[in-house]
Amino acid sequence: EYVKEMYGYAYGNYLIKYIADGLSKEVLPDELLSHTSEQRFGLLMQYDGDEELRRRLLDVFHRIGQIPPNEDVDSPYTVTFTCGAYRIQSSGESAIKVRERANIAREEARRLFENNIEFYNERLQQRRAEQEQFEFEMRQALEKNQFVVYMQPKYSAIGEEIVGAEALVRWDHPEKGLIYPNSFVPLFESNGFIEKLDFHMLEKLCKEIRNLEEENVYRMVPISVNQSRILINNPDYVKNVEKVISRYEINKRYLEIEITETVFFDEKDKMIDVVNQLKELGLSLAMDDFGSGYSSLNILRDIPFDILKI
Repeated sequence: EYVKEMYGYAYGNYLIKYIADGLSKEVLPDELLSHTSEQRFGLLMQYDGDEELRRRLLDVFHRIGQIPPNEDVDSPYTVTFTCGAYRIQSSGESAIKVRERANIAREEARRLFENNIEFYNERLQQRRAEQEQFEFEMRQALEKNQFVVYMQPKYSAIGEEIVGAEALVRWDHPEKGLIYPNSFVPLFESNGFIEKLDFHMLEKLCKEIRNLEEENVYRMVPISVNQSRILINNPDYVKNVEKVISRYEINKRYLEIEITETVFFDEKDKMIDVVNQLKELGLSLAMDDFGSGYSSLNILRDIPFDILKI
């Protein structure tokens, strides 16, 4: 998709054909190559052990991934691959089952890093089943208030005192107990449910801040809550934030909005506009994971952040 957006559909089709031709030269006479969808190919190959197959495939990917220039693109570049592999156990296994299991492994390879090969195993199948169960339960969990807020303190190394906190989500599952976000947040980011969860967390935090202010027992500190790019892209996002703040009548100095650096990689101007609107509401803004991507200090000239998390 990126190639087609940059260079047009004609070049995108040329690239697919180039890769197909490269793969076809690598398969042996008793092996099979298929083009299963626009960006995916299927290979039925001889099996000589996991490491031998891994080595062979990586060699193939390296050779065909070096794309030479042509009349549309004047400089060479590299295409990366992710591959899932499944060893067929018997001649009676259906093609659908073989493809599904290879695809489960491919999704794992894609999650980890580029030019990677993952082999199917029962652990992956179990995690896939768990994710499907999470998707089945997630909306009901939101309605039943099973997503809870945990406060992680921010401790000053200079003043040796708590100077803030970050609101973290946990899933208080009735059967599985406390589930940590690494088990469900990536899934919710991929299926879009993270938008509902993040706003739910924002509302719960505002309610908690209101309760803490009314109790007047603890010294109040600013508390940050992470907001996803999906949520921020909602045209009514800033208005909805303002409504929540007004509903609970919290002191805005105790609420920080935390945005990950990568949000600004695409549609930078739109994100800057959202950030400026949040600043106009009187909120403090934190940039999470600063420096982990491609941002430089120059970005700070355009975006009025109060806090950098490095």
